[in-house]
This record gives sequence, C-alpha cells and structure tokens, in this order.
Amino acid sequence: MERNNIFKLLEQNYKSFESNLFRIDELFQKRYMIEQNFGQKTTLKNFVQQHCFYSWKNRGRCIDVDDFLNTIGYPLDPYETINLYSYLDRIEGIYNLWYLAKNYRYLSEKPPKFYITYSILKTLLDDCLSDFNYKAYYNSEVEQLIVAEDKPEVTAVAEIVDPQTAFEIVRYNHRTLQGNFEAKKRILLTMGAELEPKRNVLKGINQSLERNIFFMLNNLNLRHNNCAEGDKNYKKAVASMTPMDLEHWYDVLYQMILLANLELENSKRLHDIDSLKNTLSRENL
Repeated sequence: MERNNIFKLLEQNYKSFESNLFRIDELFQKRYMIEQNFGQKTTLKNFVQQHCFYSWKNRGRCIDVDDFLNTIGYPLDPYETINLYSYLDRIEGIYNLWYLAKNYRYLSEKPPKFYITYSILKTLLDDCLSDFNYKAYYNSEVEQLIVAEDKPEVTAVAEIVDPQTAFEIVRYNHRTLQGNFEAKKRILLTMGAELEPKRNVLKGINQSLERNIFFMLNNLNLRHNNCAEGDKNYKKAVASMTPMDLEHWYDVLYQMILLANLELENSKRLHDIDSLKNTLSRENL
C-alpha cells in the first residue's frame, strides 16, 4: 500500500485552519489580556512590543512585532489557502510571543495582572497543536519555543494505515479524550479491525505481541461483553475494574497496536534490505 502523508490525511478532517487563526488573532491583537500600572489595559501584542520584543534573543533583524509577524507570514489574507505547515508556523510564532510575556511577568518585581484571556489563548494554541499530534517545547536558555511532534511513533503509524484509522490513531492522544474510555474503546475497535487481516503476518514476526493484543481485544470489554454477569464472555475481574483501571489497560493496548504496526512496517524494510544484500552479493561473484 502506498504510504500516506499524515498531513494530507488529517487536513481532510480539519478544514478550520482559517477559523482557528482568526480566533488566535482576535485574542492576540484585539482582546485585553494584561493590566499594567495605574490600571492601564492592553493587548498581548502591544504588551510584548512595549516590554519584551527588543530584548528577545530571537528577534533577529526584525524591527518590531509587526515586522516579525510579516516575516513568519502571520497576517491573514482572506483569499489565502492555508496548509498545515503554514498553520503550524503561525501558531509557533504567536506562542513565542506569548512566552515573552510570561517570562516578563515571572521576572518582574511588580508583575502586571494577567486576565483569563491570556490562559484562554494558551489553551487554544495547545488544542490547535494537539489536533495534529503536535505540542510546544520551550527552551528558556535560548528563549525559543518550537513546535514538534508530540509522539513520533503515532505519526509514523498514522502514515502507514488506512486514512480513517489514521485520524482515529491521532485523536486517541487528544487531551479531551482523557478519562473518556468509551471513546477510546471505539478507537481501539477501529485499530483492532484494521490490524485483524494482518494478524497471521504479525504472528510470524512477533507471536507474543500478536497473542497479547488479541487476548486484550477479546477480554477487556471491547469486542465482547465481558462485564455482564451471565453472559458467556463474562469476566469477573474485568467487571470489577474501575473506569480508571480499564482506561489504563486501553492505553496499554493502544501502545501495543502501535508497536504491531511498526513491526509490520519494519518487516517490509528488512525484506528490502535482504534484496539489497543479494544484489550486492551477486556483484561480488
């Protein structure tokens, strides 16, 4: 099967790049976030411009915040088609400015008052990144925030499975699913169904992994009702589990299915390497 591009797959499910960027822009440039001395209210953009930007180690040759925003392509053109790469770049740029204000507040002898909109912007930025299995990493020594994959193995698997399964695999890690074991259950069933046709191949590669995955699919109230007393599939130990216990095992199973897909992909890679070895061996005859 031809390898998918995770960005293209997920863009099919999220068409709201522009909407999210307009929300970010509204908070960043137009809503009051900070109260300075004498009760003066200001936006995050104006605050950063006034107190933080010129001392920032990473401003480069930019002469002000507007110059920086222009450099990263932030101004929103209503006629522009935004792709995921430019979307992430713009979020990264605004997040760096958010951190400048945070650092100023932390180091200030008389820190300004920050309104709830400041926290709301951070939550929005984090959620927009999380949608695509990305997160923000900040290095205080160089005063730089970068956006990178949260879990590279998740992206790696999402690129080699069927498109709908790819979306579900990424969604499993979204913070809004924490504690929602019913939603996780549905995703695991999708992942299990996608893995089922490859079961015999997986068994030949890693029999223990294959056996444990399908044992858990069949005995953790996923494929069968293991919690209803009197049902032929009833398991007292499973029925006695708390939702937190069950979610823990669902998370373990999720990681195991990720590993199974990586094992299957690696087996193809090893086959290609064997072919290369044979070709090079024949050259030496």
